[in-house]
Parts: sequence; C-alpha cells; structure tokens
Amino acid sequence: MIWVIQLSEQKRYYILSLIAYAQLFNKVNDCFKYKNKVTLGQMAQLFSNSNIVAEGGVGAFDIKKAFAEIKADNKLSRLIFTNYDNQNASGNYDGFVAYSFKDYMNNAYFCFRGSECDTPEGQHDGFLGADWLDNYTMGIEGKSKQFKDVKRFVKQNSYNSKNIFVTGHSKGGANGLFACSNFQNASGIVFNSPGIDEAIEEKERERLKKADVINYVSAEDKIGAVMFHSEKRVFCKMNETYNVAFGNKIVKVTNYNKAEGMNEFFDMFISHALQSFYWDSNYNLVLHNRSKSSMIAEALTQSVFEWNVKNGKPLDQDLEWIIKNKKNLGNKIEAMAIDEFLKEIIMGLALGEEAVLIDFIINCYKTDKDIGEILIVAFKKYMKLANVHNRFIDSIMEKANKGNANEDLA
Repeated sequence: MIWVIQLSEQKRYYILSLIAYAQLFNKVNDCFKYKNKVTLGQMAQLFSNSNIVAEGGVGAFDIKKAFAEIKADNKLSRLIFTNYDNQNASGNYDGFVAYSFKDYMNNAYFCFRGSECDTPEGQHDGFLGADWLDNYTMGIEGKSKQFKDVKRFVKQNSYNSKNIFVTGHSKGGANGLFACSNFQNASGIVFNSPGIDEAIEEKERERLKKADVINYVSAEDKIGAVMFHSEKRVFCKMNETYNVAFGNKIVKVTNYNKAEGMNEFFDMFISHALQSFYWDSNYNLVLHNRSKSSMIAEALTQSVFEWNVKNGKPLDQDLEWIIKNKKNLGNKIEAMAIDEFLKEIIMGLALGEEAVLIDFIINCYKTDKDIGEILIVAFKKYMKLANVHNRFIDSIMEKANKGNANEDLA
C-alpha cells in the first residue's frame, strides 16, 4: 500500500528547509551521478536507510520523517535534483550550503542551509564558525560573504526557468530573502529569518518589499525578529513540546521553550528551531501574536546597528579583531555570552517586562552613556512595535536625570 498525502505549500517549503540541513553528500563531487537523473522522491528512498548526518538542530529523525512525507507527496516526490553546493567541503569555508531542484515545467527550486556551529567537514569553532562570523558581519557591518554564493548558485541553476522558488531556515532564510531581492522571478517561503535590509541596497529592498515571499517566524523566536525587515513577516503559534538535536543528543523541549538539561541562555534561543512551529491537521501554520521578547530583540539589534553607524562604526573594529584572533579565543566567546553582565542584559531584556527594562536602562545610563543611549533608542523602537505609551520613556529620563542630580549633590 502506497501512503499518499496532500501537503500544503507551507509544509512543502518547510520540508525543503529541513532537507537543506541534511548532509547527503560528503563531497560536492559525490552528487554528480544524481544530477538531473533522479527525483527528490527517489533520493528520499535511496537515503532513507543510510546513516544520515544533519545540522542546525535538525536530527536524523527529522530528516527520515521528511523523507517519508516527500515520498507520499505528489509534488515534492517529482522534483528533479539538479545541484548541490557546499563551500565548506570545497575548502572555501564561508559556510554556504544549498540544494537545487526543478519541476517538469523547468521552474527552479532552492533550499539554503542555516547556520552551523560544528560542521561535518571538520569545523569545530562553535559560535565563531564561518556561518556565525558571517552573521555577526551582516548584523554589525551590513555585509554577507554568502550573498555572492546565492547569486552564483541561483543563476547557474535557474537557466530558462520561468519561476524561481526559494526556502531556508535562519541564515538559509536570509539567503532566500536575498535571492528574492535580486531575481525578479523569485518567490517563496522562509522560516525564522533575520532581517537583511541592512546588508542590501535600496533598490534591492524595494524589490524585496514587492516580492511574493513570506518570512514565517515562531512567536517567541528572537533570531527571526532581529535587524531590519522589508519582507512580509507572519508570526506563528509554537509547539508546546518538541525535540531538537544538539550535538550527539536529543534535547526534549517542554512548555514551548524549556529545554531539559540545558541552561537559561539555551532556552532563550531554542524557539528558533525549525521544530518549534505548530502545524494544524491540514498541514497549515497557525498565526499567533509575537512575544514581547521578540519585539525587544528587533528593537535592540536595530538600535545597536544605528548607534554603530552614527559613531563611526567602532564595533566593526571589534568584530575584525575577533575574526583575526578567533583561533586564540577558542570557546571563550561562548563563555562571554553567558557571563554575568551579558546574561543580565540578554535575560533581563528577554523577560519583556517594562518595569524591569526601565530599572535596567537607568542603571546602564548612569554607568555608561553609550550603552544607555543604545538601550533608550531600543526601548523607543520596542514601544512602537508593542504600541506601549510614551510615558515609559518619560519615566526613564526623569529617574535617570534625578539619579544623576542626587549623585552630584552627594
């Protein structure tokens, strides 16, 4: 008996985003014997019983389930595999990985892989790996090395294609958005993608605004909230319970974002996982209001970027130093991310409580006016997103100025 299902378009794009994380080939050359010869359904059959390696929090169990759904879906199973690119395997090590397919009408499909900490090719740099350094560069300097890879790969594999369809999760989603900002006939669905406006030109932003592409973001996700967004965004309901692969173990997540056996810092970002999305019985995503912490993440990252530009880009120099010294830093950057100061900033802001934020901003403003300025601008942006009354800013400034006056008297 053949299992047949009718997936929604949302679910099809989601499955392709999962497949982008699967390491089906050890080397780029390994894919040559399959190019333009096998369908995605046949690939799913071929690799179903192999020892699947996957990245980005996606486990072998996720890929095997995706394979089963591909084989049962009339549309996905008929897509023809056309190419695979892995710049880590090629020795370039800029982190770019993608698969391409086409349908019987020669429409081109692209799924881009999101960020990896440790890769099958031997990178073990954690949050200083190629993907993550490119993420930091995009968020601070407004540049991404992978965008040139996107242009090249899409152009190479969409010859004579009437339509280009793109998908990806996280950084893979950002690459999908970039494709839509550069190719007039590109459209698609991406998941939990950060904004890319800061890294593209005005004409590209205008094209992205008009493009038929949607960025679906988990209601609690911080990464899909950050930076500047021209694309259409839709916030979605989350699974209350789901499993995420972390290294060699499976982490069970309960209560939406509580990962068993992990720390609070991990919990704050776990909602970024592809598995966090909730699907109804018809394979459709369910809309949901975004969380306060999501709005704060967007406001804070925008204000940091604007402050950096306004003040001559001092953070660019800091980032360049980190990149040059990454081998000596080892895992120190990860330890820094959860030290008491940054933990107070990130965890305090993530609470999304205005009173907590006011007290925190006052303390920062009194001790470091640069940080205070960033946080005040961030809070203004947050209030605009949350439609909170301006009295909070008045309260912050009144208390901060009063505190400074009292110190002067003392």
